Amino acid sequence: MADFLKDNDVTILARCIYGEARGEISNVKAAVGYAVKNRVTQKNRSYHEVILHDKAFSCFNENDKNYPAVSDPEAYDKKTKKKAWKKCLDIAKKVIDGKIKNPIGKATHYHSEKTEFPAGKRYEYLKDKKVKFVKKVGKLWFFSGVKYTVKKMAIKCGAKCKNYEEYGLCDNKTYNPPCHLHA
Repeated sequence: MADFLKDNDVTILARCIYGEARGEISNVKAAVGYAVKNRVTQKNRSYHEVILHDKAFSCFNENDKNYPAVSDPEAYDKKTKKKAWKKCLDIAKKVIDGKIKNPIGKATHYHSEKTEFPAGKRYEYLKDKKVKFVKKVGKLWFFSGVKYTVKKMAIKCGAKCKNYEEYGLCDNKTYNPPCHLHA
């Protein structure tokens, strides 16, 4: 398993964009980036907590076909003779810095028009009256108002943290990324 916890915010967001939309045009990549940023903002969580939350983004599941690409995007680009990784890094930085237009407003969730759902489940979450279709960008449909949770992560930084053994928490503020529980 790749150690995504060592990534800075730009890199982890770029991995997510790469895994979810590397073959899409720039505005679709930006839309995916803003869906993540909206979750970070709305839930007051880190990029790592949002992106690595269990089953939040399938490309981070070890059994997903996109996992090898997300784990080592430079090698994957070399193998496929593409330059998507550098573009995803650039877009991720611009999304985080607010230097690229947010094409999806407050949307936090999306799915592809090709996503296969179990029979009768495709629009299950749309039964909630708070869920609103925001916009279609490329082949992705974006929604706001979806109920979701993002748990705080306990990150072991590798240093001898006095609280880690007892509580599963890290108190080392110099680790990159910094401990999200004690920063």
